[in-house]
Amino acid sequence: MSLCRCGCGQETRIAPKTVSRIGQVKGQPLSFIHGHNGRKTTPEYTINDNGCWVWQRRIADSGYGYSSQARRPVLAHRLYYQRYVGPIPEGLEIDHQCHNKDFTCAGGPQCLHRRCVNPEHLEAVTRASNLRRGRGTRLARAQIAEVKNLRISQRKSTCEIARMFKITPQYVSKLTAMLGKRFRVDR
Repeated sequence: MSLCRCGCGQETRIAPKTVSRIGQVKGQPLSFIHGHNGRKTTPEYTINDNGCWVWQRRIADSGYGYSSQARRPVLAHRLYYQRYVGPIPEGLEIDHQCHNKDFTCAGGPQCLHRRCVNPEHLEAVTRASNLRRGRGTRLARAQIAEVKNLRISQRKSTCEIARMFKITPQYVSKLTAMLGKRFRVDR
């Protein structure tokens, strides 16, 4: 006998005949008890060092986790927000606060913060606020001051500073612009 692979701990029966399309061999123990092969054995999420609940199931091309509810696809972070916090207010969307606090994350589909479903890391915000938070506003005030200092006083190039802070050279230029004029660095 063999134990069911769904994790229930029950013993499976012996296969009465060979069915190659499902890997069943006559005389060998079945992999699952009837009906148990559809059970989900993968945990929905794992918890990483910064407290993010990282979604472990289906991932969309955009990098967000998703599941289904009433046979309709739903983003996992929205599902968890609704499950643990309550309904998402009309006109608001869910923002990952953990992403806003991680200055090393470049964003995009490979960003693990998009897979975070920890309700403590999720906040309902307006679309404008969510876009503003995600549009290169990854630097704290002290870091912005440091960028300006490196560019003006220490005469570092925009590319050097961009590499240091993992931001684009265009964003460095935007941060160091004053009253519509760019700070000029003489070499």
